[in-house]
Amino acid sequence: MAIIALGGCKAKKAASDGAEVPAGANGAEAIEIPVAVPEKPVGGPSAGVIPKAVVYKTSKDFFYNVPVMLNDSGTGLASYPDPSDITDAQLPVRLADGFLLDRRGIGVKVAFTSYTYEQYHALGFLPSVDQLMESIIDKYPLIAMYRLPMTLSEAQADTAAVNAIIKGGFKDCTMIFSRPVMVVK
Repeated sequence: MAIIALGGCKAKKAASDGAEVPAGANGAEAIEIPVAVPEKPVGGPSAGVIPKAVVYKTSKDFFYNVPVMLNDSGTGLASYPDPSDITDAQLPVRLADGFLLDRRGIGVKVAFTSYTYEQYHALGFLPSVDQLMESIIDKYPLIAMYRLPMTLSEAQADTAAVNAIIKGGFKDCTMIFSRPVMVVK
C-alpha cells in the first residue's frame, strides 16, 4: 500500500535538456513500479452489506445513560466511547411497548453507566477504565434485543413501521437476545 501511495503522488522536476522527469526523494529520478489492482472489491461477500437496525428493551429506563460494552466475562470493558463521540443524535429512539431503536451500536454485553449523554460529553477527558467500571449501574439490563428487516436509516424514517413490527410480535426479525422468564406456580 505504501508503494501505491508513493507511486500515486509524483512531483516533476526539469531535466537538463528541458524535458520533465519524475522526481523522487532528494530530487533523484523516480522509478515507476506497476502495481496489480484487484478487479473485485476487497473484503469478501459481506463487504457492501449495510447492517440492519436493532431494537432493544431494558429492565429500567436507561434512555439517557451512556452504554459501554463489557468483555465476555463481564469483569472488564470491551469497548467504550470517547466523550467527544457522544451526542444527542445517538440517543435511542423511543418505540412501542418500551422498546428503543439503537443508534449507538450496542450489543448483548451492554452495560449502562451513571453518566448521562450530556454529562459524559461535557467531561472533556476520557474516564479511566476503573472509573467507567465503577460508574456502571446495571451489568445485565437487557430484556430483549431484535434485529429488524430494515436498516437504521429506514427505521428512523418510518418509526410507525417499526412499531407495527413490535406490535406484530417481531415477525421476520432475528432475535438476538431474550432474557429467560421464570414462571412460578
